[in-house]
Amino acid sequence: MKKRIFAVLLTAVLLALPSCKENTPSYRSDKTSMEVYSAVAEVVSPDAPMAAVDTDYIRYRMMLDTSIMEDYAIYMQNTGSSLDEIGIIKAIGDDTAAVETAVKDYLAQRNEEWTGMYLVEEYPKLRDAEYRVFGRYVVYGILSETEKTALFEAAADALNNNVVVEKNIQAVYRVAFSYENM
Repeated sequence: MKKRIFAVLLTAVLLALPSCKENTPSYRSDKTSMEVYSAVAEVVSPDAPMAAVDTDYIRYRMMLDTSIMEDYAIYMQNTGSSLDEIGIIKAIGDDTAAVETAVKDYLAQRNEEWTGMYLVEEYPKLRDAEYRVFGRYVVYGILSETEKTALFEAAADALNNNVVVEKNIQAVYRVAFSYENM
């Protein structure tokens, strides 16, 4: 009887596995922006120390309505020797369009305001700045190409729901195999 139950459970799990490996990523929404930033900060090493921006910067410089954000973690270089900036903004609900538009406009505005009078070697970072959407999170970086790649990979890893699904499947296997040995 135990082996039949085990066989049925194992078959059900094996049939469910292909649906867990979809090409469309699924992202978590249970982390704060600061938790995501902490994961990113472990692998991204900007050119200079970074400091958190305050709500005034978000409202008046980025022109972002804070009522559409659940939380945020935005850090920029604060010594004047680099343009490095990392932003992670968690939208309220599943509609990230307003946050995405605000980040896109902010990056465009920063580019338009560039005077080129100082830090000329830093301009490629600003010119090539990118943002990506990971579920409810909008992540952007004004960084070197290498650091930008690390930023987006670390954010995806921190928010990837498929990793959680794979760990749950591994737990089911452990339980099933220990049940079989009973």
